[in-house]
Amino acid sequence: MQLVARLMTLCIIFSIGSSMSFARELSEVEMQKLGRSIDFVTQLYSIPRPVMYALYLQEGGWPGARIEIGGSADIGIFQINTSEENWLPIIKRELDLDESAVQWSILGNTMAAGYILKVEYARTGSWIQAMGNYHRHKQDAARDRYLAGITGYLTQLKMAQEQMAMFSEMVRTQTPHLSLAHRTAGINFE
Repeated sequence: MQLVARLMTLCIIFSIGSSMSFARELSEVEMQKLGRSIDFVTQLYSIPRPVMYALYLQEGGWPGARIEIGGSADIGIFQINTSEENWLPIIKRELDLDESAVQWSILGNTMAAGYILKVEYARTGSWIQAMGNYHRHKQDAARDRYLAGITGYLTQLKMAQEQMAMFSEMVRTQTPHLSLAHRTAGINFE
């Protein structure tokens, strides 16, 4: 069942992400690696999966991304800022990931993003505030716009999750014979 849930989540990300304008879209293989990395990191740091997916959709980076902004750079899939809170030395010390790993590795970047969220959640007690702090600590219009984007993605993910739950329930109740047929054919969807 976890495999089905992860595949459905990736389909949701593809559909929501397809309406965005990324500088470079992830390949299918990169999306699979991202899904596995998010699964690992959300379990490691006890982060709700929708939080990580919404953060990815808001940041919209890719492996190797380096976007220079006002004297600092945002790197990798989750656009880790190289100057805000001076996270890179902390990530190096705590996770043993250097800047190159954070910039180029999908898992490394996802771990760094998860670590930052974990720290910010410990500070604020709120996933929304943690994601706002992930972007910037300064309370201003830019942070408000960022959080509006995040909450929009969280809403879309929640609606898609609810639709999938309704669909799964409909299939389960209206076609009970399918599970027997699938078992007989040797197909396992669990």
